[in-house]
Amino acid sequence: MCSMQSVALLRGVPHFIKKMPSNNELLLRARQTLESVTDPEIPVLTVDDLGIIRDVRIAEDGALEVVITPTYSGCPAMGVIEVNIRAALQEAGFENVRVKTILSPAWTTDWLSEEGRRKLQEYGIASCRSQS
Repeated sequence: MCSMQSVALLRGVPHFIKKMPSNNELLLRARQTLESVTDPEIPVLTVDDLGIIRDVRIAEDGALEVVITPTYSGCPAMGVIEVNIRAALQEAGFENVRVKTILSPAWTTDWLSEEGRRKLQEYGIASCRSQS
């Protein structure tokens, strides 16, 4: 059975749908949507490749909350990234979206995905390897 939070997240769902998606299904769909949001400075990378998506969750008020960490605290692209995340999720049918920025723990190159490292190398930018 779906929660009221699930119902509150989707707009334009026909009334005759018998089974609403579960919160887990909504979170999966949100994460899949975020995989298409690119970095405005290095557009071959997605925000997922960069590892700046720290969490995707449904808040107590029913909003879809995306937690991001900038690659550095003064990153000028974060405003654009926030707008792009919100727009992609709203286009995918998520009505109530909140993007929250956290600075701690600080982003590290360890958070780059292997796919992101490969893309950076192909783009001509060397990426640091994880120390772990």
